[in-house]
Amino acid sequence: MNSANQTSGRGCDIPPDPSHVDIYFLQCKKSREAASEFYRHYSRRYWRAATGKVIQDWKRLAWQWIWNRSIWQAAKAEKAGNALAGTPEQDGTIELDTIEVSIVPKMESGNQLHETMAA
Repeated sequence: MNSANQTSGRGCDIPPDPSHVDIYFLQCKKSREAASEFYRHYSRRYWRAATGKVIQDWKRLAWQWIWNRSIWQAAKAEKAGNALAGTPEQDGTIELDTIEVSIVPKMESGNQLHETMAA
C-alpha cells in the first residue's frame, strides 16, 4: 500500500476528494448539500484562506465552517423569533445563558499559611 492511500482523507489533502468532504459532513450530522456548499466555496478560492495562504487542514476548516453556520442559524432563528413575538431587537446581539463560576484561592504551602495567619 503506498503512502498516498494511507493519508488520503485525513484532512491534509488539498484539494480534498469531494467524497471525503461528503463523508465528513455526514459524520458531523450535516447534509451533502452543506458539504457541496463548503466544497464549492473553497474551490472558488483555490483552497486558500482569506490571508492568501494555502489551507493546510480542510477538516479543521470544515469543522469551523459547520460551527459558524450553526451559530449563524441560531442567530437567524433568534432574530425570527423576536420578530414573530413582537419583541424589539436591541443591537442584533444574542444573549447567551450565563453560568456562575466560583473562584477558589490557591492554597499556599502549610508554612506560609501559618505565617500569614500569625501575622
